[in-house]
Amino acid sequence: MRKRTEDLLHGFYEFVQIESDSLNGALTQAQDLGLEIQILDELQPIKHVFTHMIWQINLYRGTISNITSPYEIVHDFSQVPIATVVKKQIKQI
Repeated sequence: MRKRTEDLLHGFYEFVQIESDSLNGALTQAQDLGLEIQILDELQPIKHVFTHMIWQINLYRGTISNITSPYEIVHDFSQVPIATVVKKQIKQI
């Protein structure tokens, strides 16, 4: 997970999030970030509505063979601040 530094949801933790038009494009971007991701399966998409924007999120379950900064392993989700949109994702894993 990564602790957000952006204004929106600042300080909340999130899973690896990559904007892309395709899964292959997202995996390439992940490699550029130093993350080696192996996709295991596709989960149900999530729609999350903020007051000023809508996120359409495609979820995938996978493994990461190496963790690079700013990402870290979180063992207990109750110990870090997590936004509602991430709680929706956790319900699927």
